[in-house]
Amino acid sequence: RGSEWRAAAAAREVRGSDSLDLDAFVAVYEAEVAQGKFWGVEHDLRVLRGEGVAQQGAPPFTATFDYLYCSDAIEVLGVRAPLDRGEPRAEALLKGESWLPNEWHASDHLPVGAALAFAPKRSGSE
Repeated sequence: RGSEWRAAAAAREVRGSDSLDLDAFVAVYEAEVAQGKFWGVEHDLRVLRGEGVAQQGAPPFTATFDYLYCSDAIEVLGVRAPLDRGEPRAEALLKGESWLPNEWHASDHLPVGAALAFAPKRSGSE
């Protein structure tokens, strides 16, 4: 991931080496946690150790940030579902058995999209 890679590259440059010592390695992950990127640390622990620190069935972090708002002046023609319900991997996400990023979706963001049009003017409105 980008921020981890950049932090590790900077630490290697300061050290003048292609490797990190333990303190520099830990500092990279401490910075990720300080920035609220618990999912990245959890993912790496699961990949490297086979288990993370999250409790079974509970994702390490869950939030909803992305919305599309519109007024009566806008007609919603269609929306894109961020996940294909019924697809087993999507169902695992919805049940909290998996989280993003993962091996099939490399980002922690899901696409949000809609087709919009100006609504026809109502009679009596300007």
